[in-house]
Parts: sequence; structure tokens; C-alpha cells
Amino acid sequence: MDLRINLATRYYLDSRLVNLLLGMSVLVLLVLTAAAAWSVATKFGQQERLTSDIALLQTRFATTAKGFSEKDYQQLLTRISFANSLIAKRSVDWLALLDQVETVVPEGLSLSSFEPGLKDASVKLSGTARGFRNVRLLVENLEGNPHFKEVFLQSHSDVSMPGDQKGVSFTLTCKVTQP
Repeated sequence: MDLRINLATRYYLDSRLVNLLLGMSVLVLLVLTAAAAWSVATKFGQQERLTSDIALLQTRFATTAKGFSEKDYQQLLTRISFANSLIAKRSVDWLALLDQVETVVPEGLSLSSFEPGLKDASVKLSGTARGFRNVRLLVENLEGNPHFKEVFLQSHSDVSMPGDQKGVSFTLTCKVTQP
């Protein structure tokens, strides 16, 4: 036994704990390196795929622009005009317009026909009234409403109504704007 060694003044390291910490550190660094390498490889793969897609699209565009026939062009124009006609039909909100018509129709007048003109956003109204005064009031109400323009009374005629009453049959047209 060597009595010259003082165990209280010397530092002792647990070599198993140090080796375990070093091993774990190396393992974490290896996992991070592998993740970074996988990310870089994925980015290069995506770049190559995008480059090939761009080249493919450029060749397709070049051949399409050169090889676009007149027949294909006419078919495209036909489809475009069909889509434009659908859009034109939906350009006026006809239900809201009916609400506006309801507010301008005076008492003593009944509408029998409401024909929308889809091409020129117009309406043709037909009906009967108790007297011409009611028809005149309808025309004035339509002219006073900001949603109706160019109101024209196309025709009117006297008619006999049930119960020996006289009435007026009328037809008028007007242009409409969005309510």
C-alpha cells in the first residue's frame, strides 16, 4: 500500500460515462449528416425533374405554336363563343330584376308575359290593365326606376274583360341594368 497518494485531492473521471457521451455525440452527428445528405440529394432530384419538365413544355409549346391548324383554331373560337354566351346570359340577375318589376307594377294592372332579351339585356312586358291610366303609371314607374332605361310602349288596345268591364291590353319594352 502506497500511503503517499491522497485520494481527496485528485480528480477521477468515470471513463464509461465519458465514452457513452462521446458515442452518443458521434451517433447524433452521423444522423444529422445523413439527413443533410438526403435533403441535398432530394433537392438535386427535384431540380433535375423540373429542368426536364421545363424542356418538355418548351418543346410542346414550340410545336403547338407552329402546328396550330385553322380547324383547331375555329374549334377553339366556337368553344370560346359558347362560353361567352353563357356568361352573357348570367350577366343580368333576373330574379333581382323580377323584384324590381314587382315594386313598379301599380294596382289594377296584371302582367301576363315577361320575356327577357338575353342578347341586349332588355325585357318585353305584356299584360292587361283596368284603364290606360294604369298603363301610363307603369311606364312612369319604370322610367323613374334607375334599373330600367329606354322604356317604350309598343302597343296598346282596348279589350273586354269578364263581367262587362273594359280594359287595356299592352306591350312594352325596356333595357335593364343590374339591380
